[in-house]
Amino acid sequence: MSQHTYSAFISYRHQSPDMEIAARLHKQIETYTIPAGIRQQSGKKRMGKVFRDQEELPLSADLGKDIEEALDNSEWLIAICTPAYLESRWCMREMEYFIQKNGRERVLAVLAAGEPEDSFPSCLRFSTDEKGRSTEIEPLAADVRGSSVAESLRKLGREKLRILAPMLGTTFDGLVQRHRRRRMRNALLAACFSVLLLSGFLAYALTQNAKIQAERTYAAQNQCDLLIEKSLYHTADYRTRDARRYAFQALQVSETLEGYSAERAEDALAASCYAGDFFIETAMDSLGIYETLHGFSPDGQSVVTVASRSEIICMDAQTGEQRWIAVPSRTEITALSWNEDGTLLAACAPYESAFYILDTQDGKTKYKADFGYAFASTAVFRGEKVLVAMDKGIFLWDPKSNETTPIAEPEGNYMYTTSRLSSSGDFLLWSSNIDGGKLLAVNIRTLEVFDYHSTDRRMMSDYNISPDGTRAFISHFKQLSVIDLAEKKTLWSVETAEGNSSPTPTSVWVGNRLLTNGEVYDSQTGQALYKLDDTCFGFSADEQYFIGQKGLYAIEDGTLYCTAPGMLLAADKSGRHLLYRSGYQVYRAAAPGKGSQIEIERYTGTLTNIPDWTEPSGHIALSDLFSVTPQSVQSHAARTLISPNLRYVVMINYDSNIKIFDLSKSNEPQYRLYSFSMGDITEVADASFSADSRYVAFVGGGGMSNIAVYELETGKLQRFWKDQFYKKALLGVKFNKEGNLIMAMDFRKKEFRIYSLTNGLMLYVMNATKPVIDWGFDDTTGDGILLYEDGSALAADIFISSEELRDYALAVELP
Repeated sequence: MSQHTYSAFISYRHQSPDMEIAARLHKQIETYTIPAGIRQQSGKKRMGKVFRDQEELPLSADLGKDIEEALDNSEWLIAICTPAYLESRWCMREMEYFIQKNGRERVLAVLAAGEPEDSFPSCLRFSTDEKGRSTEIEPLAADVRGSSVAESLRKLGREKLRILAPMLGTTFDGLVQRHRRRRMRNALLAACFSVLLLSGFLAYALTQNAKIQAERTYAAQNQCDLLIEKSLYHTADYRTRDARRYAFQALQVSETLEGYSAERAEDALAASCYAGDFFIETAMDSLGIYETLHGFSPDGQSVVTVASRSEIICMDAQTGEQRWIAVPSRTEITALSWNEDGTLLAACAPYESAFYILDTQDGKTKYKADFGYAFASTAVFRGEKVLVAMDKGIFLWDPKSNETTPIAEPEGNYMYTTSRLSSSGDFLLWSSNIDGGKLLAVNIRTLEVFDYHSTDRRMMSDYNISPDGTRAFISHFKQLSVIDLAEKKTLWSVETAEGNSSPTPTSVWVGNRLLTNGEVYDSQTGQALYKLDDTCFGFSADEQYFIGQKGLYAIEDGTLYCTAPGMLLAADKSGRHLLYRSGYQVYRAAAPGKGSQIEIERYTGTLTNIPDWTEPSGHIALSDLFSVTPQSVQSHAARTLISPNLRYVVMINYDSNIKIFDLSKSNEPQYRLYSFSMGDITEVADASFSADSRYVAFVGGGGMSNIAVYELETGKLQRFWKDQFYKKALLGVKFNKEGNLIMAMDFRKKEFRIYSLTNGLMLYVMNATKPVIDWGFDDTTGDGILLYEDGSALAADIFISSEELRDYALAVELP
């Protein structure tokens, strides 16, 4: 092993490109990794240090001595040869000194610029034999000449092996071969590493892809669940068209998820089809609860409402979008009226003693009438003129000329008056109300005036005109009378137990039926026919149904045709479209129908019969030794039920103290239920098991009419409904065969409701039109059935197959 301090001494001129090449070569030698084979042969592990005067020599006055010392301790001399190198006295002295000490064989050259004969020292180019003869030789040199310093440095990266080979005691070709093998080995290692890296990346990519796929699946599942919830929400809000659309979208998403929540999506779709009485067409862009008046335009294309007392809002009936908002008066608007073609809208502002006519295209005031101190309460168009009812009588106003003509002007002054249109819309009526018992009626088409003055001059709380205009109805609080207008004589008169206390006339007269204060009379005879627990504001265009705030009722006998999804507000002229309010929102709905309920002339099926008492094979001993009975609860059993599988016993005491026994575990109660845990059912009227003995349902009254369904194995409440019967008791409850639906019966056996345990929705309200002798679910079709005494039935369609459900949902149209 060499004892030299430096493996090489680099001799060069301190100018470019010599300096850059020397610096680069310095670094390349010191950092060079010796091939393993050479290391084993030479025992040399690394190249060692390289001397370069710019790096190694300190500032010294005796520079020549320091260089000589470095040359003495260097194994090799490497000369960076250029024409300028030969001109350097120091470089030549370094060369001569090193050759004198170590011989020319230890000198290596790097040709950096110029030609060899112009750049190499003569001591490297020529050799002198023993006889003194000079012979030209080719020095061992690396050629790094280039057009620029950068090019020379690039060449040095390849040519460095010519310098390193003799320093390592090997040939240039041998070292090149070793480097080639090293590069191949490194390339192979790099390839292997790349494969490993690629494999790792692939594994990572697969993991990430699986994660992304899982996230996509999770997002799709959330989307499916959201669509189902939106469908159920819209069904509960009676917007069944939207509900069906969301349910179908949920089913489409479910198909991409291998059937995820498909059953729930189908239940949502079925619910949207079951709630078939009302089809919500659009939600109106209005405030809803702050509105007082609602009405359709004559063509049914627009809807107007009065919000916040004085703000008139006009909306597109098809889309629900607002067209305009107008505030013609700062005082309350009490009445609205359209002209025949719907281009003008009349608005009464009685507290301003004014009357406005608005252009329905933009809501701008076109005409205004100021009646001084007259109280204008009702108006109706008559061609281009307007009939106006004021406290002074009925007048005809010409908006263009602003002239007013008296039509019916009673004698005297009346402080309190009311007015209205007749139910038929053909007469404008005026009453003196509490003063003098005066009634005026003007035929809108002919301007013929009918004048009636009661002999006892009593207050008129309600009044109306028959559709043919020959008779008048008058309510003197508790006394109801019908008057022949031509002969001024009373045709009939009856006394009622309760008087009409409404400040405005609300009676409805259609055909031979007269409705006032919730009582319906035969208008010919005065016979009381039936009562309606509702406030009605009109009737259908075919004169078949009264339109009430809660629903529609058959005019003939008062049978509830269908329950409204909210408070009904108005109907268009055709009777095919209604406005109703649910919560704070107003909706436009299509005319109601039976939906998916059908009348069966002769029912021949069989109702599902799930026993609430299954006879045990022997005695059952029950124990409740550690029970503490509340003082308000009677301890003896009022009713005992045994489930179809004989596993559960349900004991119902008076006041709804219920004990549930699981005979497979013990003969002591597993669960105890009290009225507060059953939604305040203070008196259980009926209970029923599901066919698989999984659930038990309780219904009752006493406080609220509620329904509670419990899982027998866990005692957990599964579903609870606070029914709309309020304090009217529910008397019965039954499960369907599958155990996913229940039907509840009201105390009159008139109204039956079907609920879904799957999604908690009320699916049907079935109104019996005849006496019911049995009810429940058909054992084969699963349909809800009300069986009448005459053998006919009302059936609520329950879909038992996906194909049937989807076909119905796609085919269903507005009634």
